[in-house]
Amino acid sequence: MVRASSRALFPEHNSGSQCADTSQQRGNCKYLAENVLQNPVIEQLVRAIRQSGCYFNFGRNVAYEKCAKNVCGGFDWKNHQVILCANENQTEKKVLKALAHELVHMFDSCRAGFNLESIEDLACSEIRAANLIHCQPVHWSLADPVTTKRKNRDTAECIKRIATHSVRLITGVDDVLAKEAVEKAYVRCYADFEPFCKHLFDRYSFNA
Repeated sequence: MVRASSRALFPEHNSGSQCADTSQQRGNCKYLAENVLQNPVIEQLVRAIRQSGCYFNFGRNVAYEKCAKNVCGGFDWKNHQVILCANENQTEKKVLKALAHELVHMFDSCRAGFNLESIEDLACSEIRAANLIHCQPVHWSLADPVTTKRKNRDTAECIKRIATHSVRLITGVDDVLAKEAVEKAYVRCYADFEPFCKHLFDRYSFNA
């Protein structure tokens, strides 16, 4: 989610200008993103976003920009737009995971009762994205080799680490407040698999 405190992460967003030296990277990132549109995870997220009453058009709701180093993506909830960081996403796997992560946030922003301006709801959405896309991916195409060997006891640490890092970057709060927000939301939000049914989640669980 793009906020005033995170403008440094997305310097091109809403600036009206783009760096000429990243035009090739943007083109490649867009090409890779188009290739993953038929991935079942992306299809399910887009379907759920539309069924929740939100408009989604790939050309309008996904932007390709140069971002701060090591930032893969963002979600501008005010403009209902996913940001894919072209300078970081230059492989299909990276684009798939970044797009899926941000579409979880887009889906959450469409659901009644989710306010991504709230640090509590932001923490919840980050927990869900970390769980579904990174730490216990809902589909084999999202998994990394290390993920397939992850034990259940490691999953909570993985989710909390990723979610805390994201909350801190987006809001600008310190680690203590970010961790508090994640801990407060963890139990409730870890158990929320929407828009993936529990059957799909169990089928593609990568915990050995």
